[in-house]
Amino acid sequence: MAATFTARDVLQFLDTCLQQNPTWFFINLEHPYWDTANSRLTLYADQARWALVSEVSAYYSRASAFDLMLTWFGNCLERLKPAGDRNQFTWNGEFIKLIDQDVLNDAVEHFATGTTPVQLPIRGEWVQVPDGARTFVPNNEHRPWPLGAKEKDIGRYVAYQYADLCRATEVEKRMHLPASLPELMTIDEWHHRSWYYSYSSGTPGFSGDAPSSYETYRLIAEVLANRDPARWRPTLKPNNHWTNWPQAGSL
Repeated sequence: MAATFTARDVLQFLDTCLQQNPTWFFINLEHPYWDTANSRLTLYADQARWALVSEVSAYYSRASAFDLMLTWFGNCLERLKPAGDRNQFTWNGEFIKLIDQDVLNDAVEHFATGTTPVQLPIRGEWVQVPDGARTFVPNNEHRPWPLGAKEKDIGRYVAYQYADLCRATEVEKRMHLPASLPELMTIDEWHHRSWYYSYSSGTPGFSGDAPSSYETYRLIAEVLANRDPARWRPTLKPNNHWTNWPQAGSL
């Protein structure tokens, strides 16, 4: 049975949701306070409803912690938290703690002078950094690993070496979705471009590339409207890996 929404409806929503919801975020891989690590998208749809959920793990310098941020988009979102000075808006994001400040500080102090492994707690499980399974240098500065590791390096290491622990659970991804909404697929690699809306009194307006302007979100919209993961056939080179977003964490 044909969907009651179209791919064009999905794209129009993604193009305009930031203007209509000033407290919303679009998928952000280059936030100046976030040292981005891993990321993923999950698509959900049935005949009348659709949703897109993004996950971005990062070291958040303002919170001094390694967190997972989820953002929701769709025509069926539920239980969004109120936002704005009069609660006149909603907030489409949630933060989930992965590694807290004290644990990161202790690991940084340990690796300031040594390279022996340390153990970190993530979601009730202990992981080893470095785990010795293979060589992994989670920085762009050609520094030795793990000697002199910074908080962002440790976060990026665990985000890839222990990816399953650092991703959202099904319950977490469905925090703002109807329980009966079917999952269609997850996307671990995609071509992404920045998209913002500024509410500055001087120069309000959009900046970046609208989701409808390039292949990635056009294909996602087709997958959702047709409930067909086979329509995800990207040709653009994936760039959501953190190494492609050097402005992330620049402040």
